[in-house]
Amino acid sequence: MKIGDRLKLTRLKKEMTQEEVAEGIISVSYLSKIENNQVTPSEEVLHLLYQRLGIDNLFNERMNELMKQMMLWHKAITDKNEWKAVEMYENLKKMIEYFNSHFAPSRRKSGGFFRSDVE
Repeated sequence: MKIGDRLKLTRLKKEMTQEEVAEGIISVSYLSKIENNQVTPSEEVLHLLYQRLGIDNLFNERMNELMKQMMLWHKAITDKNEWKAVEMYENLKKMIEYFNSHFAPSRRKSGGFFRSDVE
């Protein structure tokens, strides 16, 4: 499920308006764009919106998405779909870089959660 879809679904389940969710964080029009998957919010904005809506554990959500993509990459490799495997590998490198830059507590010392320097 995309971020915008999850935010909108949660907002509707909690019977909140866009105005209530956006207040003090972002504009209503920007929230609308997020909910319609037209823009991707910063991690800070996403964290604040998740907090407002009572959505827990952004880290676990991102980790689950990463694991799902790794399983799809493995399938492409075992299916000998070289084009798809290369495409998935490039996508995974970006996801790992993003994960390390947003979630690794001491990435300067350890290089992050995952090594992305393997070629």
